[in-house]
Amino acid sequence: MARAFVAIVPPLDTRATLVVERDELAASLRGWRWVADAQLHLTLAFFGDADLDQLANRIDPRVGTAPFELTLRGIGAFPRPRAARVLWSGVCRGRRELDALARSIDASSGHARDEQFRPHLTLARSRTPHDVSATVRAAGIEHRWLVTDVVLFESVLGPDGAQHRAHTRWAW
Repeated sequence: MARAFVAIVPPLDTRATLVVERDELAASLRGWRWVADAQLHLTLAFFGDADLDQLANRIDPRVGTAPFELTLRGIGAFPRPRAARVLWSGVCRGRRELDALARSIDASSGHARDEQFRPHLTLARSRTPHDVSATVRAAGIEHRWLVTDVVLFESVLGPDGAQHRAHTRWAW
């Protein structure tokens, strides 16, 4: 059993640009744990402890789906900008396709979602709330790419945070 999730990983050039933008934000915002370069992703489903091989055999996110364009835009915050614990970039194009992918993964895996699917790419986390209202209003991040694959990851917790290891990749 391993902690498992399915995600979309931005291409290398998009991740490189996100890292530059993330580093600019990090220079002006203190008290945040920033997501490591190699771990930038957009989660479609989180399973917690699961058998990776069984999941890989049950899920095929390609069914009924084709490559699609995805656009991330701006900065948002959970639970809200005035008391943020998570900074993220949100999806403004490709939302319908992401919803369909998430529903397909849930249905084929038997996964029951605890909360509404809100596609986003996490940039940073904090244990204490921060007011990032000005940052959210001013952020001009925008990234567009063609989604051509989905990955099942194993998430291994360690003293320096989680490390993600690709288990299965489905490409269109």
